[in-house]
Amino acid sequence: MTVTEKVRLHGMAYGGAAVGRLDSGAAVFVPGGLPGELVEAQVIERKRNFARAGLLQVLEPAPARIDPPCPHFMAGCGGCEWQHAAYDAQLGYKQRILVDQLERLGKLPNLPLLPPVPSPLEFRYRNVAEFHLQGGALGFHRASSHQLVDVDSCPIVEDSINRALPAVREALAGQAAIEQVDVRNGADGLLVTLLGQTDPRAHKLLAAGLAERLGGDCRVAGVRIGSDRTRGLHGQPFVHMQLAGKRFRVSAQSFFQVNSQVAEKLAGLVTAEVGGGERVLDLFSGVGTFALLASERAREVVGVEEHPSATGDAHANAAEFAAGNVQFRQADVASAVDLAAERWDLTILDPPRAGCARPVLEALNSNRIVYVSCDPSTLARDVAVLAARGYSLSSLQLLDMFPQTYHLEALAVLAR
Repeated sequence: MTVTEKVRLHGMAYGGAAVGRLDSGAAVFVPGGLPGELVEAQVIERKRNFARAGLLQVLEPAPARIDPPCPHFMAGCGGCEWQHAAYDAQLGYKQRILVDQLERLGKLPNLPLLPPVPSPLEFRYRNVAEFHLQGGALGFHRASSHQLVDVDSCPIVEDSINRALPAVREALAGQAAIEQVDVRNGADGLLVTLLGQTDPRAHKLLAAGLAERLGGDCRVAGVRIGSDRTRGLHGQPFVHMQLAGKRFRVSAQSFFQVNSQVAEKLAGLVTAEVGGGERVLDLFSGVGTFALLASERAREVVGVEEHPSATGDAHANAAEFAAGNVQFRQADVASAVDLAAERWDLTILDPPRAGCARPVLEALNSNRIVYVSCDPSTLARDVAVLAARGYSLSSLQLLDMFPQTYHLEALAVLAR
């Protein structure tokens, strides 16, 4: 039986849905709603302690509600969650989510919270995008679905990426084996990677043909089949990204922050924690951005990164920096317990969403820790482990790397 209720929404959850309570008292999550609104919602799923509902009608809109600028958002595209909220409100939601996660999950009261760092660009900020292909459509999945929303442009990606979409669509017409197209906008041109599970027809010609259509300084890293095999390379399989006045090589399979202007602010905050003559450990060091910037002040820097392509980029970047006081090791950070147990002045942690392995946190022997997190729940978990070992939070700051979405970046500084 379909159940509809009027719900007063009072908060925003990590995941992007507004939160209210049903007449029964159960918490209900309503995507598309905003805190303060009275909505009519249809309950679509019930669990023991909460429910999920679809938004049917906004009866009393919140002052923060605005008209979304993107027609694809209105059509159900899952790339953004909050285009219907004013940007100042988005920052407030994220700040409250960050505090809630650390207080509730991490049991960390009296947080030393700093003002949030907003994105200078609310739109056109992403330097990389992952487009999916399905049945002739090119775009993004609907929320919680494998159904594709066909897009002709995306308002949160940089203009160079949007300008490339018509050529990408035309070149890949009829290529059923290609399931995803990744496009990164670098300082020296676009880098395009095609992904699929089986060999596409004429894969050796596909990359060259696409590069010809795109023109300009475009590299096509080739076709990646399955997890790591790449074929049909056209041009160098990397671009360079600018950060803190430096140039970093970034390969197709390597990670780099998606919002260049907020990444600048983040790099400045991280390197400000590096003291002269210090010994610095950089775990999850990626292409070497933090390690190499830290090397300009530190006596010694050691970076650890699991992924071969990122480690290769880091070595190339170290050579370009002529940084003789930095070494990079390719290894799973979870296996770096002995290294973590050495004496360090500062440790930089920049893990993926899963956070840092507990044995590494329990082994860390560092005077100070700078933790860069893209998931507040695992940040809360890991900071609680460190707090139990005698570390205390010196500062906690939100950086809005991902406007129009619920995703957030946070910087936690700890000392003992």
